[in-house]
Amino acid sequence: MRNVTIVAGVLAQMAAWYFVRWRGLSVWRVTPPILAAVGSLAVLVAGPAVPKVGDARALAAGAGSGVALYLGTRLFVIVAGRSFGGSVARVYGEASEVSLVTAVALAAFVTASGEELFWRGLVQPELAQATMGAGGAAVVAWAAFIAVGLVSRSAPVVAAAVVGGAVWAALGWWSGGVLASLTSHILWTAMMVALPPRASRPVNGP
Repeated sequence: MRNVTIVAGVLAQMAAWYFVRWRGLSVWRVTPPILAAVGSLAVLVAGPAVPKVGDARALAAGAGSGVALYLGTRLFVIVAGRSFGGSVARVYGEASEVSLVTAVALAAFVTASGEELFWRGLVQPELAQATMGAGGAAVVAWAAFIAVGLVSRSAPVVAAAVVGGAVWAALGWWSGGVLASLTSHILWTAMMVALPPRASRPVNGP
């Protein structure tokens, strides 16, 4: 049942990005229900993980990494310039179909939560039990997370999968549970949507 859930969850997330990228459907209408379903199903089949660290340490590490990741993202957007910054703003800052509060709730507490419950709550622990160990599982889950993001054909989404995915996979490996990565992913996503980083205009630009 777990293997079927993993395959179905991966295909569902790839389908979500396909419909958003290639069919022009709204990301706000497609990804939240799919990720909510995927995350909920993961919780039903995964069973409780036995964390290696306490909840307080996991929360602190998750919160600290989420803030650090957001600040690093802002710095990178400034360095990368207006082209990449504009792409980031389009992905995270344009929620014309919904209010800002709704956008934060959907992106952080539905989509990001669903991703963490699936990838770090089900996929990574399941791979760790499949003879590859916690470290190997983190790497393979991270690579699969990137592969799903590639379907979006969006540079900011892929960048988030590469950098953010590495952080969240590492948190899952370190903590032995999902709380740290869940906290980090929710906090980073909420800040990205509420305060999307934008590249500075060049001094002599328009």
